[in-house]
Amino acid sequence: MEIRTLPETNIYTYEASGAQNLKDVVIHNISIINNYDHPIELQSVKLESLSGETCVLTKILNSDELNGIAQYLYGAQQQGVINALDFVFRPDLLLGSAKTLSNSSKVEPGQALFLPNNPLLIPANCDKIRIRVNAAHDGHPIESQIMLAVSEYKQKNDYSFPLKGTCYVSSGADFYSEHRWVNLQEFGIDIVRLSGDGGMYSNAGLRVEDYYGYNSEIMASATGVVLKAVDELPDSVDRLPREGESNEEYFGRLLATSSGMLIGDPYRGVGNYVLIKHSGGEFSVYGHLKPGSVCVNEGDQVEQGAVIGHLGHSGNSPFPHLHFHVSNREDFIYARSLPVQFSNISIHARPSLTGYVHTGDLIKVKE
Repeated sequence: MEIRTLPETNIYTYEASGAQNLKDVVIHNISIINNYDHPIELQSVKLESLSGETCVLTKILNSDELNGIAQYLYGAQQQGVINALDFVFRPDLLLGSAKTLSNSSKVEPGQALFLPNNPLLIPANCDKIRIRVNAAHDGHPIESQIMLAVSEYKQKNDYSFPLKGTCYVSSGADFYSEHRWVNLQEFGIDIVRLSGDGGMYSNAGLRVEDYYGYNSEIMASATGVVLKAVDELPDSVDRLPREGESNEEYFGRLLATSSGMLIGDPYRGVGNYVLIKHSGGEFSVYGHLKPGSVCVNEGDQVEQGAVIGHLGHSGNSPFPHLHFHVSNREDFIYARSLPVQFSNISIHARPSLTGYVHTGDLIKVKE
């Protein structure tokens, strides 16, 4: 019985919003592979948070929970979702010798069981997570375990906020955000620029021009070399609210079209974008830029704070905003997102000793 995970080795922590001396972590996928020549019955999966050799916190998934998860993921594979969204589920890394997913906690030879989205809120002194799987065959117990290191990522560069003025983090790198549940953008943030009195848009927000942040300058967050500069995609004006449309109808329409935009060409989701390579193997991504606004070219050397484009609404965007994250590879769709702190911000009404940001933060960028 083999256990594989995504992330594969070290898990990076993030400052838990509003918590004292706590960190949060996510194991995006756990894959349990039956490499025996006989079926096994999974009984429990334990996620144990350790400080040194002492287990301080345990989360247990029992057989009923495993059954429910297995049925859901089996259905997703049968419908082609696992392969279509391979950049999310990473079957190339997680399936190993397995060909299919099991539809129950009974895993046949050559099958695997996926456990997606495993969040943990852990004490700050935890340095390891042990995954312990208990199973049985013909009444005989089977156990397998792996250990994952837990640490705070040490960024290699100084990062400044990519927008000026007062901004709102509409989606951060915490459990309240869709970013956190996907390895490739786990620590990404969506940033909305606000007006002087804190407004997001004028009128009813039915046009891109209604949004105060639209066409705002986007700056390079750190010094580096431009690797990609995509500029020709139109603003997604069909994804703005419509006259007379309720919030429920609007968000339902967005949800219905989001997956289709990503399947086949997931890079479309980020819209127009700039990718910059920094020292130490870090790459920053700036997405949803305004068409025709990108003012750098591939191969350009850019300094921290240099204008690289303007805020727009291209790609999988619900409203004009900037998507920003730092990645560990040039191909950021099949990469890992990295947590970074910003050196030039203050956060309204949330005293913080760090430069990490969270969903709902009001950011003032220091001049």
